[in-house]
Amino acid sequence: MSEQEQSLLEQQEEQEEETAARPWWGTLLVWLGMVVLIVALIVGGVVLVMYRAVTEEALPDRTVTFAGQTLSAAQWDWQVPVAGFIKRSFSGTNPEADGAVLADVQVSDPQLTLPKGMDAKITLTGADGSVLFEGGGEQFASYRFAADGDYTLAITVTQPAAQVGQGVTGEDVYRVSFTMNAEPQVELSGESVVQGGVLGIRVTGVLGDVPPSLTTDLGEAVFIKYNGAWLAYLGVPGDCPGGEYVLHIRSGEYELTPTVRVYGREVRELDTYTADGTAAAPYIGAVPAALDEVMDIVDPDVYWAQDGFVQPVQGTLVRDYDVYEYTDRVQADPALMATYPVELQAVLQAQIDAANALITPRHSVNVTFSTPAGSAVRSPAAGRVVFAGTLGATGRTLVIEHGGGLKSLFYLLGSIKVSEGDYVTQGQTVATTQGHVVCDMRLGGAALDPWSVWRNVNPGVLFQ
Repeated sequence: MSEQEQSLLEQQEEQEEETAARPWWGTLLVWLGMVVLIVALIVGGVVLVMYRAVTEEALPDRTVTFAGQTLSAAQWDWQVPVAGFIKRSFSGTNPEADGAVLADVQVSDPQLTLPKGMDAKITLTGADGSVLFEGGGEQFASYRFAADGDYTLAITVTQPAAQVGQGVTGEDVYRVSFTMNAEPQVELSGESVVQGGVLGIRVTGVLGDVPPSLTTDLGEAVFIKYNGAWLAYLGVPGDCPGGEYVLHIRSGEYELTPTVRVYGREVRELDTYTADGTAAAPYIGAVPAALDEVMDIVDPDVYWAQDGFVQPVQGTLVRDYDVYEYTDRVQADPALMATYPVELQAVLQAQIDAANALITPRHSVNVTFSTPAGSAVRSPAAGRVVFAGTLGATGRTLVIEHGGGLKSLFYLLGSIKVSEGDYVTQGQTVATTQGHVVCDMRLGGAALDPWSVWRNVNPGVLFQ
């Protein structure tokens, strides 16, 4: 046996002796260590595969828009869970988006849309660096710009604290600048309106709290702030000439000039002849002068917006709106005329017609009902009582302001159940009758057709 073989044999014998001397648990530990190492390698490989599988597609929708323009984040830092405490980070910066200049904003209330379910911290500064707004998304939704000019907007969008540790976390930071160059826009309730109707006017894009003004040959209207816009209701007089009218609406340095066409109504006549030449039913042709200040009241609300209108009185209609009433026009007796020769009948009828042509009728600007005494008078819509009292020409009189200057007036009442300053609801009993009752509806200086309002078919009144 060679020396080399002898050496190998001795080494083998030594290893066998060491193995025989090693306790059994030592061998087990060695094997366990190997198993742990193998498992760690497998788990590590799986985690690595999972880590690499996580991409930016795992991030939530982070779209932010302002005034219809999509913003790009100037910087971002997001963490996406991979396994257990292991997260993958996505962060970076975009120098081109930091301070990006947006297109001019031409609306007074630009909308800021934020990712659903995320928090936001918003800071708006003016051209001089002064902070004009600082707060969250809900508060910014009600912010109104006061003037045109240059602005800077900084937005930090984050996951809500309640979700931290439960999923994706992180934030995006946006910094942009823009020029506010808002121009008012006008919308009408229609291109045309009938005599005795209502024209609704809405103006948007007005900066600040100064209302627009209106000048037109149709009459006067007051703008009120409603649902983020300026709203006005213009009453068209029942006797105004038909044709096209220009509305001059001024807001700051801007003047808008929309046009509207007024259409006439069918001419209706009513003969209520009595021996003494008076009307059988009481006639009220104008609002008493004592109510001048009351008629100027304009509540900055639209009380009828939710429930609309109903007819306030149930009774027999004795005089309708917009009829020409003749109380002393002569009507030939057919039986008597038949006793005269045909030639004389023609002469007599011509004389009667000539006399009648000289008679001026009375124009009805309201609605008169005949009712059993004590019948209920109900508020046609929600509103505020602005007058409740007795006047010499109209007896017990009640005036309800429905908002925007639209008013219901009731004359010749038997009793009044409400007081000045009371708020009333649609259908609430506000008075009773003593027989005849006159129902008037006014907007500014115009007497309106109450039927179209009570039946909720007046486009201008429905315009909100």
